[in-house]
Amino acid sequence: MQYRLPNLNDARKRSKNQVNRRNYTVKEEDSHIGEGKYYLIKTHGCQANERDSENIAGMLEEIGYIKTEEEAKADLVIINTCAIRSGAEDKVWGELGALKRYKSLNEDMIIGLCGCMAQEEKTCRDILSTYKQVDLIFGTHNLDELPALIHKAMKGKTIEVNSFEGEVIEDLPSRRESKYKALVNIMYGCDEFCTYCIVPFTRGRERSRRPEEIVAEVKDLVADGVREIMLLGQNVNSYKGEKKDSDEICDFAELIYMLNEIEGLERIRFMTSHPKDLSDELIAVMA
Repeated sequence: MQYRLPNLNDARKRSKNQVNRRNYTVKEEDSHIGEGKYYLIKTHGCQANERDSENIAGMLEEIGYIKTEEEAKADLVIINTCAIRSGAEDKVWGELGALKRYKSLNEDMIIGLCGCMAQEEKTCRDILSTYKQVDLIFGTHNLDELPALIHKAMKGKTIEVNSFEGEVIEDLPSRRESKYKALVNIMYGCDEFCTYCIVPFTRGRERSRRPEEIVAEVKDLVADGVREIMLLGQNVNSYKGEKKDSDEICDFAELIYMLNEIEGLERIRFMTSHPKDLSDELIAVMA
């Protein structure tokens, strides 16, 4: 069992420029652990969580799991949580309580919790002391480790939450519900540290994806029938993507110009944006 505590001071000190980039991989011993089993994902919160759930579903299906909407049929239930409002947290506590009955009927069922609540030490301690039916807790920075974490959870309770972000993981598999619309992450985390907001501590400092990676992803989506994309970031206006093999930086306005050149893409949407970072160039792009 492992837990690394998110630290407020560490979050503030972390460099905005220190970004590690790598591609998603699955170890051979984890690549078939879901064959013949069913999964169910319950999602709370914002579009960032919705996108994470699409990636979770993609990873699960890649290792053999099959989607179901029935708790009684599921071998794996993952609750993707939100820590912004108490109402969202209350729903999670209620769902964990309801799942206890299904766990009693199927002792091999794995109940997992991820998302922003998982990044809070108090939440993890509360779960450990009250919700014994939970087998797996992982944080927002552990998403790509999911197959290995599930494999661990099959052998015993597993809690693994990284405090330190700094990575951008490319090539995460995805399973979207809509044929014509798609969510696309362009950046992760936030540097604003607003008094009321927990995002810099649960999702880390800002890390922007390279524009070439975003354009390639959107081209693949359009080839698959997508006509509308939603660009996601806690503050998309502050997007600063390092161009591949160059010292140049691509800002949000330039990224939209690049995406607008993709044949067959009919609508570009984005959220969320901060007024202080709105540029004349971005206004010109939208005009």
